[in-house]
Amino acid sequence: MKRQKKSKRDKSASHTFTQGPGSAPKQSKAPPVEEIENEVPIGAILNPLGQLLELQFFHTTVPGLLLRILALCIPYQHHLTRITIRWGIIDCYTIHEINRILPQSQISELYLDDSPLPHRCYALLLIYQTRLKCLSLDRCRLDDDDCIEIASKLVHPYPASKNITTLSMASNMISNTGAGSLATMLRSNRQLRHLNLTGNRISNNGAVAILTSLMHFPLTTDEIVSKRLRTIQYIKLRQEIYSKCFNEVLISSAGVENRSDDRRASRKKPTARLKSVPATSLIKALSEEDAIAKAKMMTTELIGTNNEPFNRDYTFVRDGLLYSNGNLTLCYLNLSYNNLGHPSTVKLVEVMQYQEERRRSELGLVRVVLDGNPLPESSYELQQMQRLFDRTDMTNVIKTVRKSEKISQRIVRR
Repeated sequence: MKRQKKSKRDKSASHTFTQGPGSAPKQSKAPPVEEIENEVPIGAILNPLGQLLELQFFHTTVPGLLLRILALCIPYQHHLTRITIRWGIIDCYTIHEINRILPQSQISELYLDDSPLPHRCYALLLIYQTRLKCLSLDRCRLDDDDCIEIASKLVHPYPASKNITTLSMASNMISNTGAGSLATMLRSNRQLRHLNLTGNRISNNGAVAILTSLMHFPLTTDEIVSKRLRTIQYIKLRQEIYSKCFNEVLISSAGVENRSDDRRASRKKPTARLKSVPATSLIKALSEEDAIAKAKMMTTELIGTNNEPFNRDYTFVRDGLLYSNGNLTLCYLNLSYNNLGHPSTVKLVEVMQYQEERRRSELGLVRVVLDGNPLPESSYELQQMQRLFDRTDMTNVIKTVRKSEKISQRIVRR
């Protein structure tokens, strides 16, 4: 007799009934749905093309394991430039994982507002070379020790001093000691454009220290020695890289010449040939000049220019002392709601007058916010500041900002 092929349904039925006595048939049941206690809500902002721009964590704990998982995906998100953690519960392990993500991503803005740490770990974000340009630590319970740690990582030539342009530490507990560390940082930092210190405990001494770094000041012995060491190290490094690049250019050009000679040899030689000694020597001379120029370009692309803040172009000698021209790159300074008085306004007028005389390629101070300080409603210094702002077209900037705010309010109302 021919065996009949069993269908899948018959096979499953026979498998069920051939089990031993007292054994229940195996059935695939869905797992019970339970409430997830460790749920982490994540907000994502996309552009019209569906590309990820920002990740948001609001009112939640940010576990380090989640960041380790995100670290596997973030390098492939080339449009992700911002991470916001607000009212979050984070620890040093979270900062450590974020610090691992930054070097291999395109993230340029990091907002940790209202997310205080039990230990001082914020400075870990500024150790390595990253693309981070904006760091916001508003209402994070920062004190002077935290400010000193952060400012020490922004001193030239540390990696963070080359890319951080915006630093916000509003509504913290920073006093004159922390402001003094920021003043020391501003002596050599030539990248920071925006500094927000509103709502702290800074008085006249701290404000005057910050403003003093924005005008000419004598260099200390340590600054002069470190400047010379950096210059010598840069010259040595440039010579080493230049020699390697020059040899590579010569080797590559020699290979091209050998291939061209082989092609010429394969062709038939003409019966009559003119002397070409001057032409070949001229070509060799030109090729050497091209090789030197190409090697210099390659060297500059590899190590960059010497961005020394105390070089000859930014220093001068007076009474036997070496002076710096001061920091002319800081454009925005917010010192509102502190404890500033009349001496701060006097120093600010001096700074603005000094920068107005030396303003060339750099803008210098464009906007200073002093609201909420115990200052008189009108004084000679405040009037002088208004005149200086008028000369720098500051009133036009304020008008455009107000117009844009009105337009945005109209759009929201509609």
